[in-house]
Amino acid sequence: MEGLNLAGWIFMAVAWSSIIVFNVFCFVRLFRESKDKMVSPIEIEAEIDGMEAGLEKPHSHREING
Repeated sequence: MEGLNLAGWIFMAVAWSSIIVFNVFCFVRLFRESKDKMVSPIEIEAEIDGMEAGLEKPHSHREING
């Protein structure tokens, strides 16, 4: 039984490093949400209450998320 040669180890190290770096990059972007896109639950509840009362029209997706 023969193991990997040097080129195989280098290829495997580069491939796994790329996968891990891309995974970390995606998680950082996912969990570091900008503050201007965040809406508090109180604002959402007030908007829903206003819609139920017929006081204001629903916002479009673009208006909420900028």
